Amino acid sequence: MNNQSAIRNIETSGVLIPNPDYKQPGQYKRTTLDDAKEKADMLLQSVGGNCYTLKLNRPIEISGRGVKHYGSNVIAVTARVYNKLASQYN
Repeated sequence: MNNQSAIRNIETSGVLIPNPDYKQPGQYKRTTLDDAKEKADMLLQSVGGNCYTLKLNRPIEISGRGVKHYGSNVIAVTARVYNKLASQYN
């Protein structure tokens, strides 16, 4: 028996059901993480050495030697200040 005689034709059929949650490629689908980020008082953006950069979603009054303000909603704080904020807002 050679290989050509062993090949058979197989027919298949299928039905496509539309998915209501389908997003076109390139469209952004919101996640639960997006909702959590909006509800957070502050978000940690970066860590560099002893400096933590935070984005504030709500106004927070904070000042001192370990705090530098960059615009209205971005601050850089030392590790000591960050740990105090993390314990206060967690």
